[in-house]
Amino acid sequence: MKKAELILVAVALFAIILRLSHIPGGSFLGIISITFLSMFYFYLSIGLLNGISFRGIFKKNSYVGISGLRIFGSIAAGIVFSIFVIGILFKFMYWPGGATMILAGLIPLSVIVIISLIKVLTGKTAFYRGVLLRGLLFGVLGFVMLSVNELWIVKIQYRDYPEYIEAFEKAHADPDNEELWKEVEAEERKMHGEEEQHEEQE
Repeated sequence: MKKAELILVAVALFAIILRLSHIPGGSFLGIISITFLSMFYFYLSIGLLNGISFRGIFKKNSYVGISGLRIFGSIAAGIVFSIFVIGILFKFMYWPGGATMILAGLIPLSVIVIISLIKVLTGKTAFYRGVLLRGLLFGVLGFVMLSVNELWIVKIQYRDYPEYIEAFEKAHADPDNEELWKEVEAEERKMHGEEEQHEEQE
């Protein structure tokens, strides 16, 4: 389970690097890997955080010695991690709602981190150390994502396309203006050499 988590995280980070470098395939790979990572936390956190194998999740004897409160905590942590990952995906793709999802996840994440920290300091199991580590990583990443200006990311990603940056900056300043967003789409098509094909279709 941990290997699968590490692989998904590594692929997601690689996809982010590809997208920021404006290399084709970065967006698609990012959407796929981050979506799978979110689903992984949502559905399999109970096994991941309790050291249960994928096959063991469906066996009753795998949960012997694990309290109901800990099972509930595993599920709750997985849901919060999943929300965070989806929020990161939305920020990564410049979709609306990313900051809202990250903010919505910060409050329960703070509670999870505090409880896990208390348990770790009182000498509890590796379960709480794993939750604490992931909680701190997501918390730091969440604060970074919220503090980073979307326009700043666009300027880095599209540094070789000043026309696109200018169009995006205008649309970003007036997000309800559909005409400005159409100009952004037109500049994006130009970047990918699709403008002529689009005009022919019209």
